[in-house]
Amino acid sequence: MNALSTLQQGNKDTAGHPLDVHRVQVLVAGIGRWNQLGTVTAIPDTGTFDTATTAAVKRVQQFFGLTVDGIVGPASWSALVTGSA
Repeated sequence: MNALSTLQQGNKDTAGHPLDVHRVQVLVAGIGRWNQLGTVTAIPDTGTFDTATTAAVKRVQQFFGLTVDGIVGPASWSALVTGSA
């Protein structure tokens, strides 16, 4: 997971680069839906890490018992990809 980019509000996907923000948005929405975490996690995959994405990431971080900071680093990526903390 350490090879994945650390992401936070303000990041955007760009053509020709990995679509990491899209990945976060799709994974957060899926985890939110599968675990009934509420509408805050029902975010569209726009490729822009906006305030809605930050709120959704924080809700998923809370669910997994991670630091709730809205930043997707190695621990958050691991939880998003594996579905467990």
